[in-house]
Amino acid sequence: MRERRPSLLAFAIAALGASLAAQAPAGIHSSKRLHLHFHSGALPPALAVSLGKAAMAATEKAWPLVDRALGTSKLQIANLHWYADRAEYERVIKPRSKRSYIPDHLTEQDGRTGHLWLRPALAPADFEQIGLPAVAIDDLVRAVGRLAAQMQLAPHEDEWTVEAIGMHVGELLLNPTRKGGLVPLWDHRRVKLHEIVVEGGENRWDRFVGWVPVCKSRETWEWQQRWLGPITEQMTQVASDWPRRLIARITATSSSDTPADKRSQFCIGLLGEAAKADARFAKLLRGYALTHRHDSPLFEFRDGALLITGAETDTASMWCRTPPPRGDYRIAARATLGKTDQEFRIQLDWNGTDLIGVLVSRRKLTISRWVNQKQVWEDLAMAGWPPPGPPGDQPFDLSIAVTRKTLAVSIGGTELVTWDCETRPMHGEWGIASNGVAMLADLRCEPLVGK
Repeated sequence: MRERRPSLLAFAIAALGASLAAQAPAGIHSSKRLHLHFHSGALPPALAVSLGKAAMAATEKAWPLVDRALGTSKLQIANLHWYADRAEYERVIKPRSKRSYIPDHLTEQDGRTGHLWLRPALAPADFEQIGLPAVAIDDLVRAVGRLAAQMQLAPHEDEWTVEAIGMHVGELLLNPTRKGGLVPLWDHRRVKLHEIVVEGGENRWDRFVGWVPVCKSRETWEWQQRWLGPITEQMTQVASDWPRRLIARITATSSSDTPADKRSQFCIGLLGEAAKADARFAKLLRGYALTHRHDSPLFEFRDGALLITGAETDTASMWCRTPPPRGDYRIAARATLGKTDQEFRIQLDWNGTDLIGVLVSRRKLTISRWVNQKQVWEDLAMAGWPPPGPPGDQPFDLSIAVTRKTLAVSIGGTELVTWDCETRPMHGEWGIASNGVAMLADLRCEPLVGK
C-alpha cells in the first residue's frame, strides 16, 4: 500500500500555526516596580496566566532584598521579558547580544529592560502539576537584582558586577542559612569548586571569573554563573554592604579608570591580595557539607520530598557522595511520576565507562546498561506494570534490592523484574537522573536485611 503523505498545504498551515503561536502577544503582569511581559508561546492561555502570576509573586519577594543590597528603593519601573519558547527568545536576543553564543538571560545597558528564558522547558502538563520549579523562580529573582544593579550603574556597564549583584539577591532568598545539603540549587553552584579544592586543585577565583568583563564562550559563561554563588557569599561574609559600595566605586567620577579596573581595585581592597583572598576562599569551599553532586540545577525539596524537574531537552542528574553500604543493599523511595511518559532513572555502579540503570516510566520498568562510549542504553530486562496497571498520579513504593548475584526491582512489595548482576561489583557511584518530572519521598540507600 502506498503511504499517504501530508500535502504542501497542510505543511504550510502547520508552519503558520507554529509561527503565530510563537508571536503571540505577551501577557503583562505589573506592579509598582516591574512590568513582567510573559511571552507564553504555545502554552495554554489559562496555564500562561497561572505561571505569570506565580512569576510576579516571585519577583515581589526580590525587591526588599534589592533595596537592602543597594540602599535605595527609588528606581525606575523595569521591564522584564520572559519567554516560554526558546526559539523566540533566541530570535530576540541574537541581535542584542555582544557574544557569539546565546546566554540564558540578558540585561540591556539602560537597566530598564531584561530578557529571560523560562527554564526548564517542561511540558504544559508538568507545569500544571508542579507550577514553577525552583530554578525558574531563582532565575526571576536574580533578573530583578540584575535590572536594579544596571539601573544604578547606567550609563556605565560592567557585566560581572551586574551578574554578581543579581546572584547576591537570588542567594539571599534561595538559602538564607547558607548551609549545604538543604537546597539542591545552592549546592549545585558549589560542588565543583568544593571538589577542586578538596582534591588540591587551583582555586584562584580571580583567575577564573573575578576580573572577566565579558565571557567570550558559552562554557566560561556557564562556569561564571555557577561560581558567582560562592564568590558573592565570600564577599558578603567580609562586608554585607559590598553591592552598594561597589556600584558607588564604579560610578564615581573622581577617577578615569574603566569600570573593570575600578571593580578589580574594589575586590582587592575588600578581600585582600591574591594569596590572602585565595586562602579565605579555599577555607569557605572546604567547609561546605555537600551530600550530593548535583550536575544540574533541576532538583528541589518540596513538601519534604525530592522533586526532579528534568525536561526532554534538559537532563536532571545528581550523584550521591556516599557510596552504597558494603554487602547487600537496597535503594528505596516513595515515588510519584510526572504527567508525561518520560522516565526517571536510578543509576547504579557508575565506573566512568558504564552504569546500570533502573528506568521507571508510566508504561514499564526496565533494567538497562548505559555505555558511555557509544552513548546508548542496552536493555537487560523489562517488565510492564502489574494489574491494575500504571500508577498514574498515585505514589508507589519503589525498591531496588542489590545482592551479590541479583538486582531485583519491586513495586509495592511485588518483585517485577530481575537481572543477574554477578559479573559486576555493583558498589560504584549511584545517583538519579530524569528527563521528566518525578517526586521521591524518603529516598534512601541502606543495608539489605532479611534477603
